[in-house]
Amino acid sequence: MQKLATLCCALLLSSSFAVPVLAANPVKTDMKAMSQSLRAAANADDAAAMKDSLTKLREYSVHAKTQVPPDFKDQPADGPERKAYVEGLDKLIQQIDATIGLLDAGKLDEAKAALDGMAQTKKEYHKKLKV
Repeated sequence: MQKLATLCCALLLSSSFAVPVLAANPVKTDMKAMSQSLRAAANADDAAAMKDSLTKLREYSVHAKTQVPPDFKDQPADGPERKAYVEGLDKLIQQIDATIGLLDAGKLDEAKAALDGMAQTKKEYHKKLKV
């Protein structure tokens, strides 16, 4: 019983240190959620599920755009990396909007194909920003 209590205390103590670290980087949290939403959209079986995932992806993208990644905090707002960060998110948001438009028009196959463009944008800007 004492071992169980010790284990519980250790878990609680370690989690109390992890939570502030995770909360200190909202960009990382948004990026993980964006990745999950893009994956969910790609795996969606119907237009409604895909649209729901894309709507979440857009929300996370808009929120991430208001944040400054920790690696770029010391750079000026008009620095090349910060500009590329915002540029990449703007491009992604435009692609999301266009894809939702395709879904609204009943073009599920074209919307699925447009997801490849989003994955390519992700790859392009991750490479550009070295993340």
